Amino acid sequence: MRFKAAVRRLESLLNYEKKPGYDYNLDDYRQFLAGIGSPHQRLRSVILIAGTKGKGSTGMILSSLLSAFGKRVGLFNSPHLIDVRERIRINNKKIPKATFARYIKDVVARIKSPQGIRSYFEALVTIATLYFLDEAVDYAIFEVGMGGRKDATNVHRPILSIITRIGHDHERFLGRNLDQIAREKAGIIHDRAPVILARQLPSVHRIITEIAEERGSRCYYVEDELRVEILNQDLHGSHLLIKEDGEIFTCEFPLIGYHQIENLKAALFAARLLGVDRRSIQAGLRRVRVPARIEVIDSQPRVILDTAHNPQSFNALARVLPQIVSGRLIVVFGISKGKNWSILKKKILPWSYETIITKASLPRATEPAVLARKIPARIIDKVGEAVTTALDLASPEDTILITGSFYIAGEAIEALRDLGVKVQIP
Repeated sequence: MRFKAAVRRLESLLNYEKKPGYDYNLDDYRQFLAGIGSPHQRLRSVILIAGTKGKGSTGMILSSLLSAFGKRVGLFNSPHLIDVRERIRINNKKIPKATFARYIKDVVARIKSPQGIRSYFEALVTIATLYFLDEAVDYAIFEVGMGGRKDATNVHRPILSIITRIGHDHERFLGRNLDQIAREKAGIIHDRAPVILARQLPSVHRIITEIAEERGSRCYYVEDELRVEILNQDLHGSHLLIKEDGEIFTCEFPLIGYHQIENLKAALFAARLLGVDRRSIQAGLRRVRVPARIEVIDSQPRVILDTAHNPQSFNALARVLPQIVSGRLIVVFGISKGKNWSILKKKILPWSYETIITKASLPRATEPAVLARKIPARIIDKVGEAVTTALDLASPEDTILITGSFYIAGEAIEALRDLGVKVQIP
């Protein structure tokens, strides 16, 4: 089977990321896995990362640190920007097309059985598990999808779990208050497996530490374990001072934003628990690449890509925006149905000289006309045309911000490439 045919077969499955609905049943999924030899039980040294904000960045940072330490590291992230193979990598190299197609042929053929996997996401978790097992990785890092307790990634028994900042998102499925959401996210805490906890609101912190204690799992709160100071920061990243376990050292970190320091702390402490030394940490941090997270990709005009899509990520973007905007700000955005974009409206759009509302090519995308009822804006339905219009409106000294979802960012990258802008996706 060729790669394009494999992608079409994968996309024929129910995709909860693009279509409304959430009906995960891990018992059925485990039964499916049992029918193919229970690869999830044979894959060792799994690390699970859950949270509302920062999961993907934390996983990519940890992968870079462990790789610099000489380890073979599998990383499963979601969603992707351009190529589905971005989700499954070993030492930051995407799964080869021929290998991906072979797994699709083997795995998807079993889906039609009564106990078959029912979703796009579960198929990808299965392929990642098989690939990491066949390639004998030293560590397999899985970014949890939605929630934690019922997520397909949670069939694995981790040696370590990480919970990044928790806030409101997917309330329809995870709960209307933070206590309920925290309990769902804490479902990745397994018996006697340590958990690393990023900065949280006091009620969330209490719930997670109580659950960890009930399960006999030691809980490390990163804010108590290490200190990271930003010595200076520019469009290319940060120069940091790290104080940890009596050791003080500096490093270069090519990501922008204070929120990325929280993600760094969680990944760094996990790496330390796994024995990574200082030199590997410094080398690994220099190599970190997290695309489309407040990423400056062009200079005249300045083009900033960000996948912000919930209140926490819009807040993080709003906090750093004054440092990175030059000239007039032109905002191109679109959001998925059900997403809370109040922070975008209150803290970012008031800065905007021109706002363009667009929509990604997926059923869950909110119609631009619906969003335009609440703000003055242009409506351009196709992302590529919205990006082209923004570039036409901007002077060389201006800034274009493209945000609202992974899907908006992905389609914007393709449009920018067609216009000759170089955008690299690992």
